[in-house]
Amino acid sequence: MQAKINKMQPEKLQHTTSTPYDKADTFSSMLYLSDFGVTLQNMSGKFVLDAGCGTDVKFLRYCLANNINIVGMDILPPEDEENEQIKNHFIQGDITKPPFVQNKFDLILVRAVRTLSKDLSVAEIKNLTGLLKHGGEIKIAPYFPETNPSHKKLIDQIKKEFGENM
Repeated sequence: MQAKINKMQPEKLQHTTSTPYDKADTFSSMLYLSDFGVTLQNMSGKFVLDAGCGTDVKFLRYCLANNINIVGMDILPPEDEENEQIKNHFIQGDITKPPFVQNKFDLILVRAVRTLSKDLSVAEIKNLTGLLKHGGEIKIAPYFPETNPSHKKLIDQIKKEFGENM
């Protein structure tokens, strides 16, 4: 189990979708991937959880269109809840009490999640790490760690808990 904080350094990303929604969604999804320092190739063959994915599910659709085995989870239902593909890859659930069995995911992505108007805590991150398979990875990318004191505090707490070299 390894926790990593990405410092939001963009990298070259390749997209392969050709669906009607891909113009705007591809760009935002590529930015999302760059926030974590991962590519579609890095995610290929892994079971991925996008914890706190939000309701617009653009990234979820993008990953599914690129054959990534992913599940999105958010406390609110998806806007596109009638879409059969989204229904099969979206779980409505609370990130503080994830509704999954332990040791299920190879990769968990968490980006700027807020729970009931408070910042995600180290204890809640620990809840998520239990969902990782042996050798799995959790990547956390707060929005603005340089300018948002609560995001910086979270990063500092996680580094203290999980080690400096994240």
